[in-house]
Amino acid sequence: MILDHTGQPFRSEPAYRGANSDHHKNWRPRKRSADADLLPEKSILDARQADLFRNNGVAKGAKQTMTDHVVGSMLMPTPKPNYQALGKDPEWAREWARKAKNLFKLWANSLDASLARNQTFHSMTQLTFMQSFDAGESFAVPRWKKARDNAFCIQIIDPDRVCTPYGKTDGAGMRRGIEKNSDGEAIAYHIANRHPIDVSRDLLKWTRVPARTPWGRRMVIHTYDITRPEQSRGVGALVSALSEFKILDDYSQAELKAAANNALIAAFVKSDMPDELIKQIYSPTADSDAGATVSSEYLDARNSMDYSMSPNSVIPLLPNEDITPFLPGRPNPSYSAFVENIFRQIGVSLGMPYEMLMKDFSKTNYSSARASMLEAYKFVKNRRAWLISSWAQPVYELWLEEQVNKGTLDAPDFYANRAAYCQCGWIASGKGWVDPVKEAQGAKLRVEYGFSTYEAECAEQGLDWEDNLEQIAHERQVMEEKGVKLSDIYQLIGDSSDTEESNNATA
Repeated sequence: MILDHTGQPFRSEPAYRGANSDHHKNWRPRKRSADADLLPEKSILDARQADLFRNNGVAKGAKQTMTDHVVGSMLMPTPKPNYQALGKDPEWAREWARKAKNLFKLWANSLDASLARNQTFHSMTQLTFMQSFDAGESFAVPRWKKARDNAFCIQIIDPDRVCTPYGKTDGAGMRRGIEKNSDGEAIAYHIANRHPIDVSRDLLKWTRVPARTPWGRRMVIHTYDITRPEQSRGVGALVSALSEFKILDDYSQAELKAAANNALIAAFVKSDMPDELIKQIYSPTADSDAGATVSSEYLDARNSMDYSMSPNSVIPLLPNEDITPFLPGRPNPSYSAFVENIFRQIGVSLGMPYEMLMKDFSKTNYSSARASMLEAYKFVKNRRAWLISSWAQPVYELWLEEQVNKGTLDAPDFYANRAAYCQCGWIASGKGWVDPVKEAQGAKLRVEYGFSTYEAECAEQGLDWEDNLEQIAHERQVMEEKGVKLSDIYQLIGDSSDTEESNNATA
């Protein structure tokens, strides 16, 4: 009996077919920790992804499409302080939330929100997401400029600036510029004064920035998606499909160049002259004056002919010559189907349907398009929830802390009840409609049957329900003052089905 290394009888067949060595003898990857897999290769992975985003239109478009869907044109908080935990009543909560929301809008829409005064909160949110898509992570440092009306502002820094200083090495307490304690908690970030490869020639220096103040305020916001235990840095979105993307990019460039080169050739001129005569023309013998004369006359005639192609042109030919059109093999007839198949695989790795990745709905019917968009929206909502929890909510909490310390917002025992005061929801851009009529009817029924609320339905479309109601009330007031009824408007647009109901509403 043959025994294995544990002393048990050796099994000739593995329990899992995936462990079979017959077909996969060269497939023996090592199982390492998240940081052991990522950190040694992160620089080259990030550089290759950045190169694709610069030079590949589909990669750049995928990043922009995902940013448009996840971040969209707005991302604003709807404060919801936990009045029960604070011992307050709902009316106090609504009034406090309304004031906090309006104050945040003033700060968020100002360029003072950024340290360099060149971005609003929304544009910084877009940059944070795009940086996370590129390199898998983004770093932001809260700053305070006392000379500004709102001292709190944000500085977004390049992830490459967070790195291990010279003279130090990665180990148990240092992971690519992030200092950790024995619990695995980040306690400090080592940030260089510039990018390691920059136009500036300033000497590289590092600043150790604590992760939090002694009373718990964040000093660094590290936005990254943790996909493995004990992972210290982020992984870019294209990593899983990086090889396919690059090979397909090179293949597409080769096909494009081949097609362009083939397009330069219109036709061939063929001659039926005997080989001896052709040889005599192009290589006349020195002792044959007649051959030299024939060669000279033939070449002069050939050089004087115009073979340029233009409409209604007549191609001159010499005796025994014929013109044959050039039939190129490009574009490759299977190119489109092959590329589409690869892009479908890339789309799966990015969580994007092919139609969304390539903006191609030409082969999709209504049902397929709707199913595709609903599937994509699940992924978008998940990414948005991650972005809110790791970036937007921390920024809101830092901003709120400053407002409380300034006395702009009344929040007794703020630090003891921080979580209750900082509780809020977020409104982002609406998902849009595939069939506006049916989806609006569905929203109406959900609210009527109690499966949803007016607030939830408005948020689904990127609207603040209170602002929406205020605007509706204002519009109806102006209509009443001007003597305009909703029924008149419905008739103008060809829909008077709700005439009686709208008359009652405006009466």
